[in-house]
Formats: sequence, C-alpha cells, structure tokens
Amino acid sequence: MSYIDLYAARNERREELFKTKHFKCECIRCRGSNGWAMKDRVLDGVMCQKCKNGVYLTDEIKAKIQANTSHPTAAISMGKTNANANHNNNINNNKKNKKSNQNEKGQSTAEKNHTTTSTEETPVPAAAAETKIHEASQLFCEHCNYEISLNEVQTIRTTSAEILKSIVRTLTELKDAAKAKSQTQEFLQTYGKQKVLHPLHADLLNARIPLLNATHMLGDLNGSALACKEIVEAMTSSQIYPPIHHELADFLCHLGELFGNCAIEKKKENNTILERRFAKDSKDAYKRCLEMRKIVFGENHVKTLDVKKRLLGEK
Repeated sequence: MSYIDLYAARNERREELFKTKHFKCECIRCRGSNGWAMKDRVLDGVMCQKCKNGVYLTDEIKAKIQANTSHPTAAISMGKTNANANHNNNINNNKKNKKSNQNEKGQSTAEKNHTTTSTEETPVPAAAAETKIHEASQLFCEHCNYEISLNEVQTIRTTSAEILKSIVRTLTELKDAAKAKSQTQEFLQTYGKQKVLHPLHADLLNARIPLLNATHMLGDLNGSALACKEIVEAMTSSQIYPPIHHELADFLCHLGELFGNCAIEKKKENNTILERRFAKDSKDAYKRCLEMRKIVFGENHVKTLDVKKRLLGEK
C-alpha cells in the first residue's frame, strides 16, 4: 500500500507524506537502500549534457548506489576523490563491518530492525530539503563524471515542472485539446528525445497522461494508443511499480481497448496486415491485464470479469 504516487521523486514523496500524513518517511526506498537509490535516480534525473549517457548525482547518492549495486558509478571517481582510495576504504570498511557483525550476534531481532517512519525530525520545505539532502553545491555525471552546479540542475527540473503544469492547465481549464497536444509533443521532443531529462523521468511519464487524454478528445486513435503504450513501457521498465499492480493493469486494459479500435479501423481500410497486428497487440495487452487482475482482485471481481469478456470479444 502507498499513500502517494509511486512514480515520484524521493523529495517529492517525503514532502507530500509530511504535509498530508505528518511523518517523515524512512522506508527502505526513501533511505535509498536495497538498490532503490539506483532506481529512484531516474525519476528526477537530468541527463549529462556532455556525454548524454548518465544523470547528474551527488556523491551521497553515488555512494548509496555503489553500496547496493554493480552500477558503473563504482568504476569512476566520486567527485574529485581518487577511485583507488575509495576501493581501499571499502575493503577496510568491509573488514570492520565483519567484526561488528560478529559482536552483534547476541542482539535481539527487534534491536536490529529499522523503523520505517519517524516523527522526531521536522522536515523542511522542498527547496531546503533538496539542499539538505544534496549538501554539495556540485553534481557529477554518473557516467563521465562531468561536473555541474546544483543550481543549474534545479533550474532544469523547475522549468520542466512548470511546463507540465501549463500543459495540464491548457487541457483541464482551457479545454483546448489541440493546444495541449501540441505543447506536450514539443515538451517530449525537447526534454525527452533531446535527452535533457532521463527517458524514465517522472515529468515525461506524467506528460503522456494529458497527451493520452488530448488525443482521445481529438479522435486521434493512433496517438492515443502510442501515448498509452509509452506509459505502460515506462511503468514496466522503470521497475518502480511492482510487477503486479492495479494501476498498471488499468493502463493495460485501456491499451487493449485502443489497439482493438485500431484493428477495427484498419479492417475498414482493408489493411489486413495492420489489422492482424493491432488485434494481436490488443489480445496480448488484455491477457497481461487479466493475469494481474486475477491476483490483485480475484477471479470473480467485476474488473477481472470485465477483461475476460473483452478477451472473448463480448464487449
């Protein structure tokens, strides 16, 4: 269970939880343990403008990734620190940890466990929290170690977020689907295809949702199917969502419906090849959705029965 959007950056999640639930989250993911620092880095990741292969990280986040994964950052220097020195320090730390673990054998399980939440520390506003977590004023590319100021990265993140808000306002308040579609496509081109943000950045995923709605309002069936497909791909490949998740199942059901409608359109055009392809894609999406809903809701739940009917062509 989660109180907030799973596909959100660490600072955003923590701030939202404190504002709405009044606690500072110290779960495994928010601590960056068990490989979560590696996964979470993409959600607000700004791509290196030099190599275009890595995102900018603080030394703290690099250290967490190195401690939990075999990520390439382990092979490069952290900031201006010598990599060999880091390697030697890691060996020494491992030796110390082994001795410490031997001394801790007598401790009870309760003493070893970490609490997942805490209300002892008072969180600070988002901007200050970001500065607190990233104490250094410089960030470094995880791939080539190119250095950039934190302010530059924050400016890119802020600008991206403001553009996304503008797109949502255009669609929801102005009801201008055509303009919203154009704005979103321009945003995805500039910040996505030109590699300003990581391909799995939360803003790029969230931009596809108003795009999905705008194309639907405009009757752009192919555009809707593409947007929905990219949402599913991002949710799946990011590994942020569990493999079995009700929200992912909902998007798969919608994707199956869109592909099915595309197949109908191609049949009208006597395009047998594309008709068969879309029909197969529709069936595959429905099958994935059905397997998830069986587990999440059960065999006889209304949502499970609904997708069964869709697979049989009864709906």
